Amino acid sequence: MAKALKSCHESPEQSTLLCLRLARLEELLPFIESVKVNRGTFPELRDPDDAKFITCAATAGVRWLVSGDNDLLSLRHIQSVEIVSVTAILQLLKARP
Repeated sequence: MAKALKSCHESPEQSTLLCLRLARLEELLPFIESVKVNRGTFPELRDPDDAKFITCAATAGVRWLVSGDNDLLSLRHIQSVEIVSVTAILQLLKARP
């Protein structure tokens, strides 16, 4: 990897940061699952670009979609997915046994 980083003409500081980010990503990889996403039909969205997030959440079968996006949060619930803020998810998780 060091050779690859040198070929990118990165400074030593940038190379170190990149290595740290790659190490964090490597830790997450065992928990990442690829899913085939079929475009869903949703009610009219204020932001059509949000469809990809809703589609992925519904396809993956998640219970909550955590977002800070007001357009998404205004939907509150779509299919089996509840759309919540970070504050709301923290409260939900604290309340769980």
